[in-house]
Amino acid sequence: MTRTTIGLALAAAFLMTGCSETVKRYSLEVGVSGRGAASPAGRTEHDPGAVVGVTGAPEGGWLLDGWAVTGEGEVGGFNPLSVTMGSDRSVVARFVRDEVPLSVSASGYGETVPAGSAPHPRGGKVLVSATPAPGWELVGWEIGGEGEVTGFNPISVTMDTPRDIAAVFEFSWPAGVPDLAAWLAGNPAVANAVVWESPGGALAFPDWEPREVDRLFVEYSAAVSGTPLPLSPEPLDPPPPAVHFDDDAGISKSYLFAIDAKRSWLEHVANGLAVELCGRVPWSVAPYGADELAILFDSRQMFAYHAPTGHYCISRQDHGGRAVPAPPRLVSAFMADKVGDDRVETIGNLIEWCRGMVHYMGRLYAWNAVAHWQYRGFPPTSRIIAGTPRLADEAHDSRGDSRIMHRTAGCHGTSGFLRSVLRTVNIPVTQVFAGGHSLPHFPADGLYMSHGDDPYNAKSKRETFPGEEILIDHATFTAWFRGGQDAAGMKANVGRAVTEACVRHAGVYLQNLHRRDVAAGLGHAESSVFESVRKYYTLESLEAQRLWERLDEKISESP
Repeated sequence: MTRTTIGLALAAAFLMTGCSETVKRYSLEVGVSGRGAASPAGRTEHDPGAVVGVTGAPEGGWLLDGWAVTGEGEVGGFNPLSVTMGSDRSVVARFVRDEVPLSVSASGYGETVPAGSAPHPRGGKVLVSATPAPGWELVGWEIGGEGEVTGFNPISVTMDTPRDIAAVFEFSWPAGVPDLAAWLAGNPAVANAVVWESPGGALAFPDWEPREVDRLFVEYSAAVSGTPLPLSPEPLDPPPPAVHFDDDAGISKSYLFAIDAKRSWLEHVANGLAVELCGRVPWSVAPYGADELAILFDSRQMFAYHAPTGHYCISRQDHGGRAVPAPPRLVSAFMADKVGDDRVETIGNLIEWCRGMVHYMGRLYAWNAVAHWQYRGFPPTSRIIAGTPRLADEAHDSRGDSRIMHRTAGCHGTSGFLRSVLRTVNIPVTQVFAGGHSLPHFPADGLYMSHGDDPYNAKSKRETFPGEEILIDHATFTAWFRGGQDAAGMKANVGRAVTEACVRHAGVYLQNLHRRDVAAGLGHAESSVFESVRKYYTLESLEAQRLWERLDEKISESP
């Protein structure tokens, strides 16, 4: 073989062996989530088909919860994890805190800290404290796995395993708080008048579930003590409207969310019972009939459940007028200096305050309600008390008034206001209608007003005679507004009580008219005094009552 032949053979052999296919290796990327380490770490390469063991090592207080593997998703907490290298793979070791859940609840009424369910480090200790609601006391704890524990507050819980703990509160009438349960048992008429209307229907107190009974006792204890409940934040006042009326919608009803309606009603019931049992007013609800008790204690007299929306509706026609209730604590403070020796004097004192009210302008469209009370619904009682400006509304060509004034939605608004306010001192108020107007009615005393606007009309606004002087009895009401009166006759008598009170007392309004009449040299028959009252009086009857002589006497006595 020649030297050339040998060289060619060797070259061919080299080419045959050197051109064989190179073996592909796969990469494994290992990372961690949380606190711990994994091995092998980072990026490594492995032969096809190789099985690689990946080990996770958590830091103290952490656990290996599992792995995230490409192509397989979440994998359980095997350690080590076997990974077969059929392709490039990535693995993440997921470390989580070594924690166990603690669930804290309450039986009865009170607060716990912490509350609810939350994880805590395994082996650690958690202090759990409890604060009873007014009228309740902590009698012990129920701890899952340990049974009942008593006498400790706070308690220290070792979190070596998941724990369920319940603070056990029991009701105990505080010192000086009358026993409501015993009182209601002895006054079944009142107990049966305490009615809540739920979506399932109306249910009176004797048929309530124990937890609902307990909730009333909690509210009652808070009303007696004068302290707000620690169980929940203070209610919003006024409560947010549950239905949004467009600006140009007329408002004939106002809607509250169910949670706000029930809380408002329950607070009013608790307040009324506290007023009765603690003797905060000189009268009692005990003699009241079923209708009067319902006005004070039956939720259907405050609002009605509205099934299509699940909200509660205040109707001008069915619920005593146009007013959204305010928290009883607020209204009770407002009424503190107005409670008299009896209901009539108290009503009169409130009427005197109402002389400072102002009739709203325009009609009750949503935009106008916002302008007057900054509320898209019936006037909130609290805002009538506090006073509001009237906001300008350029879209409706309405000028504003920055003065803070006690604005009311007319006679229907004042009837609703009186009902809302006097409920807090256990005086029932309803309304009757005459000539399209609302007339407040005080059924416990058989008294009426001749018009909801009576306290602040032109004749009454600056008067000094007692407010109760514009109240009329049932016989007078019947003569003026029933007893065969036609619509025109009833309408003519709307507001009549103020005119008659002005004549009886030779009031300020008539005194001012008389001054002008004297200056103009007018006789009695031509006088503006006679013109202002002639709808109800003849000249002869006024002369017989010595009206002009009494006006002269009052004017001479005035400064």
